This record gives sequence, C-alpha cells and structure tokens, in this order.
Amino acid sequence: MLGADAKVVLESCQKRFGANVYFASESRLHLIVTRPPTNPVEARLVAREHFHFCRYDSQFHGLGGIEPYVARLIGSSEWRFWWD
Repeated sequence: MLGADAKVVLESCQKRFGANVYFASESRLHLIVTRPPTNPVEARLVAREHFHFCRYDSQFHGLGGIEPYVARLIGSSEWRFWWD
C-alpha cells in the first residue's frame, strides 16, 4: 500500500474509531483506539478491513483464523499491523 492509500485508510479509522498512530516503522504500525468496536458484528467488519489493509499478510498468522482476531478487537484500545 502506498503512503497516500494508507493515509486514506488511517484517516477513516481516526474518524470512525478515534484511532491515532503512535508508532510506525517500515514493517509495523501501531494505533491507539478510543472508540473500538463493541460487539462481534462491528468487530468482524473491522477485522476484514484490517485483513485487506495488511494485504493478506501477517495479521492473522498463528491466530487460527479470523474469529480469534474478531474477539481481540472488541473493546481493544490498541491495534497493531505488520507486514513481512
């Protein structure tokens, strides 16, 4: 994802979830989230967005699929993205 594309995604996350970047590197991005999803339906939609934002990369490795990630998103004040 190019910088301009990531900017659009991050601005959307900020507006909808109060998400702000607090750490960024070449392969990692960490956000503080003030309005995270509060139920499984919302969290599943957010998880799908995260999956596409990371381009099918490392976001879900070792979690046993999307459902454990959905459960982690509910009420979570921190979102972490990484790319291999």
